[in-house]
Parts: sequence; C-alpha cells; structure tokens
Amino acid sequence: MESLYVDLQHKFNFLKSEWTKDEAERLQMRKALRAAHQQIEALSKQNERLLGLLGEVNSEQQRMLDAKDTIMKTLAMREKLNLTAALL
Repeated sequence: MESLYVDLQHKFNFLKSEWTKDEAERLQMRKALRAAHQQIEALSKQNERLLGLLGEVNSEQQRMLDAKDTIMKTLAMREKLNLTAALL
C-alpha cells in the first residue's frame, strides 16, 4: 500500500512540476504578447506620423512644380516679348 502512495505522490509531483513549467511558459508568452502589442502600437503611431509627413512632402512638391511651371511660362512670355520687340 505504501508503494502505491509513493507512486501516486511521485506522479502528482511530476504533474505539479509540469503544470508549474507550463504556467511559467504561459506567463512568458503573455509578456511577449504584451510587448508585441506595444511595439505594434508604437509602429502604428509612427506610420501615421510618416504618412502625414509624406502628404506634406507631396503637397510641397506639387507647390514647387506649380511654381516652376509659372516661372517657365513667364520666361517663355518674356522671350516672346523680346523677340517681338526685336522685330519692331
């Protein structure tokens, strides 16, 4: 009878140690998951900020292209006026 008790005690201790290891692993995985969520949140905020900056850069680029077109048209008109004045 005593060997049965010892065997059961051994199995119980083994199961308890396995449960403890599994619980520690589960807690470690939850901690890693929390860290991953925080990193995702930080990257999401950074992505939003970068998209905003990209929009500003695109607007500035378009403004500069419009200014260049205006200058080119002005120079073309000026050249035409110089040619017209030279012909008269």
